[in-house]
Amino acid sequence: MDQNHSDIAVPVSSGRPQRVIVVGAGIAGLTAAYYLNKLGLEVHVFDGAGRAGGLVQTRFEKERYLVEYGPSSHPAKHEHLEGLSRELSIDRFELTGRSRRQFIYSDGSLHQVPTTLLKLMSSRLITSVGKMRVLAEPFVRSHSKEGETVAQFLRRRVGEEFLDNVAAPFIANAWAGDPEVIELKASNSKLLELEEKYGSIAKGAFKEKDALSQQDVVSFRWGMGTLPARMQEVLGKAIHLKTAVKNVGFNERGNLVVTFQGHDEQMAADAVIVATNASAASPLIATVAPRAAQLASNITSAPLAVVHTAFNRRDIPMRVNGKGILVPRLQSARSLGVLFSGALFEHRSPDGEVLLTSYIGGSTDPDALNLDDEEMVNVVRRDLHITMGISDKPTYMSIKRIKEAIPQYAVGHTRRIFDIDQSLDQVPGVFLTGNYLGGIGVPDVIDHARRTAMKVRAWLRRTDKGIRGSGNMEEGDRETRRSETKAEQAFPDVPIF
Repeated sequence: MDQNHSDIAVPVSSGRPQRVIVVGAGIAGLTAAYYLNKLGLEVHVFDGAGRAGGLVQTRFEKERYLVEYGPSSHPAKHEHLEGLSRELSIDRFELTGRSRRQFIYSDGSLHQVPTTLLKLMSSRLITSVGKMRVLAEPFVRSHSKEGETVAQFLRRRVGEEFLDNVAAPFIANAWAGDPEVIELKASNSKLLELEEKYGSIAKGAFKEKDALSQQDVVSFRWGMGTLPARMQEVLGKAIHLKTAVKNVGFNERGNLVVTFQGHDEQMAADAVIVATNASAASPLIATVAPRAAQLASNITSAPLAVVHTAFNRRDIPMRVNGKGILVPRLQSARSLGVLFSGALFEHRSPDGEVLLTSYIGGSTDPDALNLDDEEMVNVVRRDLHITMGISDKPTYMSIKRIKEAIPQYAVGHTRRIFDIDQSLDQVPGVFLTGNYLGGIGVPDVIDHARRTAMKVRAWLRRTDKGIRGSGNMEEGDRETRRSETKAEQAFPDVPIF
């Protein structure tokens, strides 16, 4: 253990606040710790990395470029994240109206993403036959079957052309994944709900105007990394970096403990939240929850390379004033897409320059991460030339490879998560949170981590009153509901569902 933190490796004792250990200092772990800390619990967050934030990482390169190596924005309207931002006194920047446009590269040219049915009918992204197939969607009488993939659903309802040329690029952009593999129910339950309720996506979208509408996105003045940085500042000495946990278990006295890597030193706790990705969580809980560990080990994550380039504005033939470009995998470019980072938000690059972010890899091209830097740059420059006509050398460039970037909600994911939850219900005091459980976006991760914090508090109240193990499950359930209500009242600015 890091020598600065050796004084906290002590067993649980009476006469002190209940102690919760959080393993992982990414957004999930920091959020859970933040809310538990607000409730007055003793919280300790451990992470083997040298910085907090996990996949959310913002850097100010060469004192000129503000670059994101993880999520670059989040939806503008989200109660929980808005409330958390207010509590942390973080200002948010919204997109300007002109930056809402997005493009798809197809057949050698850029096409603006059609945001309405009328615009789709005038778009050249799909043929007349493909448009007629989309218009026939309300008359499709088939219904989703258990384990249906996103591709199977869209192919059945709107046809192959719309799937390949319009929908698939969005899925690659959001999930770095393959629509032939990603489970519909786990990744986009709203589409399923519209079909079940109205018998048609089109009918459902007409009835529920906001059901499928895309929100504007926002970020923070100094990037998404502001969020974990502010939580780290609030939590202070509760965060212990460069201190990796080896496993979670129970000692000879029956106390819940974590063991640290590199030695046999242990720290006892009343509850433990494992807030890592699935592959890291699996060995951590293997001793106490082998079934859950085995299920978590089956959840894979897509690799991704994030490549930032900047160019003089005069060297870019097109006007860069939208969100970015999506690239269907059937096209000649290898990149999944290009984000117009400098056009989305101010102060991301110097005046007179344009910052672009290219994404390469994903579950359909995992070998891309094996490219060396020169090969990676050549791929990006070639793709920027194909999609945007850029021939000049960049004024700035950086590369980051992420081996496990985005969890893939493959077929069976919904059932897998249900079984993980059922397995953990049998393990007193052990909880999981992370982007493989309740959604991959930052708001989804915050929601799940927040709910997990309240579950922990409710469980601790139950154990305080001697309910666990009493055999009186009805009384225990009543106490859990009362505890969750009290926990909600502690967060008045961030309402729970």
